[in-house]
Amino acid sequence: MRRTFQAALPTVSLQLLVAAALPGCDLGDLLGGGQLTDDEAAVRAMNADVQPRQIVEEHVLGCVVAAGVAANLTGADDFVTTGTVDLHGAEPTYSASPDDELVVREQGHDTRYRIESIAISEVASIAEILLHDHEVRARAIRDDTFDLDLASVRANDELDRTAAGTFVADGFTFELELEDSGSSATEINGDIVRYDSTKHTTSLVTGEDLDIEVDEDEDYLLIISDSAFENRTTVTSLDATIEGKVVRMDQGRVRRSFENAAPAEPDFWAETDGELELNGEVIGALAFAQGDGGAYQVVLELQGDDEVLESWTP
Repeated sequence: MRRTFQAALPTVSLQLLVAAALPGCDLGDLLGGGQLTDDEAAVRAMNADVQPRQIVEEHVLGCVVAAGVAANLTGADDFVTTGTVDLHGAEPTYSASPDDELVVREQGHDTRYRIESIAISEVASIAEILLHDHEVRARAIRDDTFDLDLASVRANDELDRTAAGTFVADGFTFELELEDSGSSATEINGDIVRYDSTKHTTSLVTGEDLDIEVDEDEDYLLIISDSAFENRTTVTSLDATIEGKVVRMDQGRVRRSFENAAPAEPDFWAETDGELELNGEVIGALAFAQGDGGAYQVVLELQGDDEVLESWTP
């Protein structure tokens, strides 16, 4: 096992990552019994794109942060890839058991990481870990929720990432196959650092009466000076069959902007658009909305109630 610990990670970071950094993933939304309505089929198709992508992104980084937190709590100079990090108390605690995986205990669930290898570049913040050269290979498991083999390698500014396995809810098991490839560039001008990256993602979600193929391109920009500014644009094409209903989207676009990890620039978000068709008829559209508390939301506007696909709190 190759493990390289390049930067001390604050113990609070794992809590922020798992509890707040990404929108919640309720896999039960993909499932359910009985014949689906047209709106429910549309929502299921979109969630089959959004939710697995969030899981992969969260847990590629999550296992690195968990191993860094375990090292921090034990005073180790290297990643600690076994034992238990418990987040239930006021402060995280660590225990050495088990000796074959790293368990993260949170309110309501445990996540287990079986880590094969971690190597990262020296970074100034958690947000930069996956933007620099790295190698992460691990299996992420949450009982009755997901079991995924994850691999993420960035070398010489080229990214290769895969995820394969299952997620389970309400007695149904779904298979996920996901591949990311992309490139990035870094420019440093005095105290200003600029990261540009592009990424192409293909994914396949299959299960009982469900078959969804997704093809997606993402452009990402991060500028770090006195503050951190992010712009992220994803363009998604989707082809799905759900209980005999054919659901398609061609070049749907979602735009997101952040300042110091908080959503910003609503005019940029408002450029979100794209139509979703069911059996050849337009049934919904992607849009930006601001919800309770000023939350920035990506929604699927439907003939009935709109569905919130992503929600980011200022």
